[in-house]
Amino acid sequence: MSPEEWVGLIAGLIAIAGAFVAALRWTVHQFVLELGNQMFARMDKLEIEIGVLTARQSEIYATLMTTGGAKRGKAKDQGTKTRKPKSKRASR
Repeated sequence: MSPEEWVGLIAGLIAIAGAFVAALRWTVHQFVLELGNQMFARMDKLEIEIGVLTARQSEIYATLMTTGGAKRGKAKDQGTKTRKPKSKRASR
């Protein structure tokens, strides 16, 4: 092969490698873009859920303040768990 043919072959290989790198960069860009879109969608869902929970917490607090349910002994009515006394066997 003549030197001109070698130069042409090397130039062709460089062009193919450049096209491959460009395609790879585009693929990675699209992948990262999709991940970002999914992340923002999840954040929107979480923000909505936080808003619902905050509103519910405000309702519960208002109910407790108006009904006097914040007194001791009402914990069972509010759905919170109370501790059971330990049995004598468990302490042995």
